[in-house]
Amino acid sequence: SDENFLFGAVAGSFTLDGRLIQRFDFDPPGESDFNSAAGHGGVIERKSNRIYSGYVGGGSSPDCPTGTTVIDQRDLEFNFIRRKRVPDCHMVPGGSNCFAFDSKGNVFYQTESSNDPNGDINIGLYKYDTSLNLIWKRVFDFPENHRAFSVSETDDDGVILETVVTTV
Repeated sequence: SDENFLFGAVAGSFTLDGRLIQRFDFDPPGESDFNSAAGHGGVIERKSNRIYSGYVGGGSSPDCPTGTTVIDQRDLEFNFIRRKRVPDCHMVPGGSNCFAFDSKGNVFYQTESSNDPNGDINIGLYKYDTSLNLIWKRVFDFPENHRAFSVSETDDDGVILETVVTTV
């Protein structure tokens, strides 16, 4: 088994003892969507024959001028397949384990807000199909600020969100 890590605009695949297997440039040729200046880094999760990565996208759109978190889907050779932005602004990857998968291969992606106008930290959960089409989304505005920690699969194809209450 091996692990994948994302550093700046470069990703690498390593053995469990730290030996580099392969280094990959992150953005597809001609694109510059990865925003390493955002300071939120990224996370990578391997599931079956796909690699999923979440990071803060560098581009903005008319309905989200400050950008938001992005999911990339790649094959096991790290060839780009598709990219999706979450539909809510000001989101960053949530926690150290922000991906979970159900038995059909659908993708759960946990985020947290980074620049909420009210200063709140909200937790987002998005469910995508295997082609990264959005199935549903929920944004939780808890009474206290929560930081995303992890999302985990359950045996009945649900997920458990793990959060930590913080004080601002």
